[in-house]
Amino acid sequence: NWLEREFAASRLFVVQDPRICRFVPLWLETLRSFGCQPRVVLPVRHPFEVAASLLARNGMPFQKSCLLWLRPVLDAERSTRDIPRSWIHYDDLLTDWAAGAMRVSRQLGLTWPRSLDDAAVEIQLFLSSELRHHQASPQELEFQSAVVGWVRRAYRAITALITDGDADASSRALDQLQAEFDSACLAFGDLIHAEREDAARQALENAAVVMPDQQAVKSRLENESAAWEPYAEHVRDQLARQEALVDALQAACPA
Repeated sequence: NWLEREFAASRLFVVQDPRICRFVPLWLETLRSFGCQPRVVLPVRHPFEVAASLLARNGMPFQKSCLLWLRPVLDAERSTRDIPRSWIHYDDLLTDWAAGAMRVSRQLGLTWPRSLDDAAVEIQLFLSSELRHHQASPQELEFQSAVVGWVRRAYRAITALITDGDADASSRALDQLQAEFDSACLAFGDLIHAEREDAARQALENAAVVMPDQQAVKSRLENESAAWEPYAEHVRDQLARQEALVDALQAACPA
């Protein structure tokens, strides 16, 4: 219904969301049932740049961010092997978007609804390197000891797909990598889930302890306030009398 409502009259449309990587088979089935011929564009960005963005936006630890980069990359690569697809590196998109667009068009057999010359001004205004807040080099990935080896191997294999076009060698490398990563996820996933549950339970218990303490402080302050109220009323009464006396003296004395 959503596809029908949004794209029924469209000859060419784009659906973009990073979470699609985790549900590619479902999306392909849905698009085909809608009558589409799916084509896939897979942009790739350096994992360190993604990690830096997640750290700045969400405070996410570096190692976790790199693994979050790895999972959708592996899923998207595996799930799109049998359909027309085109890889494009984020760096190439910023430095020469026109060459990237022509490459995508050629590999996917697409004709853009507008010529690149006609759309150039709008695209150049949209794609600005000044909006790029994080940048990393391939060399940094090789010499950063904190990053897990799976991330290095995946980035090398994907880069080879883009530059060398040796799909067979890259696919074999990525198959081996995904098998290792999936096994690790099965082995450690339950432990991590249990640790998160323990942390959440401990947080609730701590909150339950803090709340009575806060209630006790509130009650004590209310009692102390009530105890001082008679004295405060006496002070207010004395101030009122003094003000009345001052008013009377001023009225009795001629200006």
